Amino acid sequence: MRIFYSVDVHGAETVWRKWISAIGIYECDCLMLCGDLAGKALVPIIDYGKGYSKSGYFGREVKLKTEEEIVDWETKLANGGVYLGWRLFRGDFPELAFNVYRAVENGSGVRLNETPLEKTSDFSDGLAPADKDKTYWVEPLLYKMPQGTSKKVTVKAGAPALPYISMKLNDDYAAQKVGCADLDGDGAYDFVIKQPDANVDPNEKYWKPSPGTYKLEAYLQDGTFLWRKDLGWSIEQGIWYSPYLVYDFDGDGKADAAIFRPAGSTWYVRRSSDSQISITQFGAAGDRPVAADYDGDGKSDCAVFDQNTGNWYVIKVNDTMPMAWAFPWGW
Repeated sequence: MRIFYSVDVHGAETVWRKWISAIGIYECDCLMLCGDLAGKALVPIIDYGKGYSKSGYFGREVKLKTEEEIVDWETKLANGGVYLGWRLFRGDFPELAFNVYRAVENGSGVRLNETPLEKTSDFSDGLAPADKDKTYWVEPLLYKMPQGTSKKVTVKAGAPALPYISMKLNDDYAAQKVGCADLDGDGAYDFVIKQPDANVDPNEKYWKPSPGTYKLEAYLQDGTFLWRKDLGWSIEQGIWYSPYLVYDFDGDGKADAAIFRPAGSTWYVRRSSDSQISITQFGAAGDRPVAADYDGDGKSDCAVFDQNTGNWYVIKVNDTMPMAWAFPWGW
């Protein structure tokens, strides 16, 4: 049996229709949906009995006078409008708030939020006209004072709501894995892929020599190719070998690609600050790499999880000497 499993949809009707169609696209026998099933908001339409109805969406009030306006409003809600999201950085002031603006076609910008957004860095525009070009930008506020504006992004009229980013790889192959992180410090997630999508089973009944070598490749979100690193013949082509991570190990605000080799308990980190590779011996065979910034200094630390004992082991390397500590959590 082939199962299509997904969680926490939180989607408009378009998302639900795409989910239902997955059974044909992926040729599966069963659809399984777990976690939160509802959308993010319930939107009532209230008939006041005076020839009009009222509704609201994310703080915006709408007055509906005819049945056609009500049907149009229901359609806009069902299709979900336009969702906007932007990132906060570690060094941003916690007091920041935001205004969101939209311009339709070549018109002037209109502020969409009634009060500055203080708790989240996203916004849903349920009133976006689907048949017209829409341009959005964000204005950050610090203590109610404007701090300039973001770059503008445009959603074309009738543009399909694609739940993915499409880009062309540097050659004719398929990626086996993808690591997502900000490689150039611009706030947008980029990609480090492992290719080709090949696998050699280590069982002695099925093992065979690898037909080629794995490569790591880095791409910006717009598809710009950055670099390629051949992992060499000492790493066999199998999904169990050479797990890699993408974190900021040198603290320059840009993510670095790292490979952990359990057989040699060795970390290889390609630093974005100087494009050099640092080598750290830490961990043991069977450990899972769990790198993260454990001490809050802005640099990710090499760390492993021992599946046999439930212990976490973290190593912090500074300019003078390595420091390591262990703590139990998980069993």
